[in-house]
Amino acid sequence: MLDGHREQAAHYRKIRRKLWGYKIKPWNKPILEELIPEHPPFISRSERVLYAVCRHFDISKNELLCKRRAFRVLIPRQIAAYLMRELNKTSFPEIGRKLGGQDHTTVINSWRRIKDSLNHPEIAAVVQIITLTIGEL
Repeated sequence: MLDGHREQAAHYRKIRRKLWGYKIKPWNKPILEELIPEHPPFISRSERVLYAVCRHFDISKNELLCKRRAFRVLIPRQIAAYLMRELNKTSFPEIGRKLGGQDHTTVINSWRRIKDSLNHPEIAAVVQIITLTIGEL
């Protein structure tokens, strides 16, 4: 484990030495592109849903994906399953794999519960807020 950190530190020292004191010139540009990519990294739609749900409910991704059935993570996990299905058209087995290895029947049940409870204003508001958050990402 330490070898990887040493290699990474050596890599950053090498790049820092190359950039230190230099002005941006054409020959220096490839080094800058290593440090600051031109395009942001690609985030899948499922990852965006997970991120938005975790952010809204103030829980970590590990908490959301764990096997526990605590009420604190139960509703957010069900909402994540619902949004993955509705926004991304992801299959139930794939959603189950992305939500910590759940069975597809559990995901179907989660999706149905949230779909049926959308007539409650609280749940509908939460789903709408998270959907808007996903659109901004």
